[in-house]
Amino acid sequence: MVRQSLRVALLTTSFPLRKGSASGVFVQRLVKSLPSSIEVTVVTPSDTSIVIPSSETSYKLICFRYAPRKWQVLAHQPGGIPVALKQNKAIRWLVPVFFVSTLISSFRAARKTDIIHANWSINGAIAGLVGCALRKPVVTTVRGEDIARAKSSKVYQYILAWCLRSNYKLVTVSEAIHEFLSREYPAYSHKITFLPNGVDSGLLNNTHFGSRENQKGVFRLLTVGSLIPRKGVETIIEALSYLRSPNDYKLSIVGDGKELKSLKSLVKRKSLCEVVEFVGQVSPELVVEYLCNADAFILASYSEGRPNVVLESFAAGVPVIASDIEGLQELVQPGKTGLRFQPGDAKELAKKIEKLHQNRELQAQFSEQGREFILKNKLLWEHAGQRYTELYLEAVEHKQ
Repeated sequence: MVRQSLRVALLTTSFPLRKGSASGVFVQRLVKSLPSSIEVTVVTPSDTSIVIPSSETSYKLICFRYAPRKWQVLAHQPGGIPVALKQNKAIRWLVPVFFVSTLISSFRAARKTDIIHANWSINGAIAGLVGCALRKPVVTTVRGEDIARAKSSKVYQYILAWCLRSNYKLVTVSEAIHEFLSREYPAYSHKITFLPNGVDSGLLNNTHFGSRENQKGVFRLLTVGSLIPRKGVETIIEALSYLRSPNDYKLSIVGDGKELKSLKSLVKRKSLCEVVEFVGQVSPELVVEYLCNADAFILASYSEGRPNVVLESFAAGVPVIASDIEGLQELVQPGKTGLRFQPGDAKELAKKIEKLHQNRELQAQFSEQGREFILKNKLLWEHAGQRYTELYLEAVEHKQ
């Protein structure tokens, strides 16, 4: 018997709470990609501002309080809860209150739904408790941050183990994460599945390529992400100082985070103030605008899951230069869809930038094959929505 409707409680610590917010925008895009027959209730923490839900959304938004408004700083920030705690150790007392509030809010929302979908392993562990209590199936999507922390923390290893025990499925956003979890938890390999995120189909209509250099002849470089150590933005800045003609380039850094001050100091020390611009945190729509006007996208991370911004670059026809790490290796294929360099190696990155800038045929090849990669692997949001719908139905039918 095929269900006509399905009710989903979606638990996440990162989600756009107001128009223009970039917090967890990929989670929101997944929700919007689901068919209208699925009723989604998003459960997420409040932040320091008053939330005014849009009347145009296709989902119900529940924002729970866990402290006085000015202290609600654990979620919706670059780097998430771990970074927030490092920046201000005095707020550690909020953590147990935060988790209790999350548990209670999830329990209340899940009573009226058929399935719980958690995002990130911490939420998956909480959802697992709720699912066991209410006898509701749980699926959790884990990402690169979960794996990076599990590799260095016993606590996160136990969290992942509990997720695997209590959840119906653990969804990975990359093949590398799938392989890691299957290797580390072989007894639960049957519970691990790979479902890639998608991109907006409108990016395929970008026609910027063909007139890549503007009237000033500047080659426009772009990087997007939280300004935290793991993202390696300092490597990109260092690479600019090794270029033969730095003034032939313009780097736009989109994002915010605790490394902003030190990165600005580095730019000043390297005399690159005319070359580098710090855009700050901008709306998802403006990120797309920057992307569609870039000549190359650079990602210098030391660890990643399967960064959506690389897929978005492919769809927009923007050549990619990325660090040679798991998660990116399955996307950026040297000589086919982009160029790779050793993480932290600024000199090698500089050579890759110059190679791409000087070779228009290579730019055209990466632009074309990046888009082919998106289409061949069905990496649009509509496809992601279909895959998750099938998983939800499978989980609910299995529980009955």
